[in-house]
Amino acid sequence: MRFQAWREAIRTRGIQPGAVLRGLVPAYGWVPDFLTPGNRAWPEAGAFDAIRATPRRRVRRELARLSGHHPLPVWGARLAEAGDPHLGVLVDDLAAYYDAAVRSYAPEIRTVLDADRALRAETLASKGADALLHTLHPSITWEPPFLILPSHHESTFRLQGRGLIITGHFFCWPSPRAQLNDTDTPVLVHPASWDPLHHPAPGTDSSDTRTDQVLAAVLGRTRARVLLALAEAPHSSTAELARQLDISAASASEHATVLRQAGLTDSRRQQRTVRHSLTPLGNDLLNRPRPLTTRQPPKIPHHAASRALDRR
Repeated sequence: MRFQAWREAIRTRGIQPGAVLRGLVPAYGWVPDFLTPGNRAWPEAGAFDAIRATPRRRVRRELARLSGHHPLPVWGARLAEAGDPHLGVLVDDLAAYYDAAVRSYAPEIRTVLDADRALRAETLASKGADALLHTLHPSITWEPPFLILPSHHESTFRLQGRGLIITGHFFCWPSPRAQLNDTDTPVLVHPASWDPLHHPAPGTDSSDTRTDQVLAAVLGRTRARVLLALAEAPHSSTAELARQLDISAASASEHATVLRQAGLTDSRRQQRTVRHSLTPLGNDLLNRPRPLTTRQPPKIPHHAASRALDRR
């Protein structure tokens, strides 16, 4: 996982989010949109002020939605009441957690995001909007005028001329997320592309960086990137590897074959798709101080992969 090193670093330092923040942010699933103002992504841009100024009727509406899959604390119902102090405490918790857990890593995170933004901008300028939407993430399908995201629930969201903010996020992993409501400009958040050979992950020990560089010198840069990509996203298909690494499908297949013949990866066919994963030897070669996820990804029917964004 791309932010595992960061997670281990803050865990070692004993950093935990405050009780109010933990009560409203589930470990998995939807998070209230008012906590992630799409047009003010960084505290320096006024993110905390925007959250503090959220209209209480919006807080009430989104907490009602959250309660459908995440039990609210006893004080949760009062959060939307005028004069209740918990919204201010929530923002203070967010600010304190950012200062303790994120601020010191912000330069490295910004470097990753700036590189991703430059890559997307170059794709848009040289190949057009269709190429940009086709290459955002392996799980996103662009079928004009619909942008289809993986989802367990089928629904369609029409932009109705409001535009769409597309932004990479370091902590968005492994799947993209959409922030869709009737208040804000729609936002599509995708995992930022990241090349650990160029940009070490925040919290990564320098020895891990040297390991990656030595790996590239021994195997070759592209094959090293294939191994690192499979460590981050096990069971990737050949097409997904090609898109993630910005190489041709034929090149991705060739490198995967060589790595498989060397005993570093394993390839299995699922219907018409070949999926690749690291073998124990490949994992040992990467010398990562963490276990790799080896579970098969959940199967989502194509017809259900359909939280769709209509460009019109």
